Amino acid sequence: MSMLKSNNNECKSIQNDLSAYLDKEIAPWKQLRIQRHLKQCSVCSSQVNILQNTNRTLCFIEPIKASENFIDAVMSKANTQNIYNKEKAEGANRILNIINGLQLWLRSNISVSNPVFMFSFIFGLFIMIGVTLYSPQIEKLNLFTNFNSQSIDNSQDRLISFEVITQKEPKRTLKTR
Repeated sequence: MSMLKSNNNECKSIQNDLSAYLDKEIAPWKQLRIQRHLKQCSVCSSQVNILQNTNRTLCFIEPIKASENFIDAVMSKANTQNIYNKEKAEGANRILNIINGLQLWLRSNISVSNPVFMFSFIFGLFIMIGVTLYSPQIEKLNLFTNFNSQSIDNSQDRLISFEVITQKEPKRTLKTR
């Protein structure tokens, strides 16, 4: 089982290098490793044979000649497509450019040693902590005019009482044998 796994991993690494092996663009030690593997593995050797046959066939085919105005047509179409893409994304690019410019400005102009930055940072930190820890009660803000004011008075008049329950210590008995 482990021989099959190691052979499979070796086949994968060999298959990645097959194109360079056929073009002879690979180091000599890798060529020897691939040749040794191809003698042992029939699957990889059949793939190499198929690739070699395909390469030979492609060498005999005459190259296709494009018309004289083909390049001009492709370039003009690319230019019109490029103009369309610029017009379409112009609004979004403006917003992104503003955000990127702001980020670059912040990175270059604000340093930790700057007293204005430190003051604003500490002030903002205290505001955030104050808002989260000491949030005001909704009743005191009077934001809701339809809120019944009598229910506020009743809830403030309630008393809470606590009763402390003490546990009795368990009796310990000594057992003798």
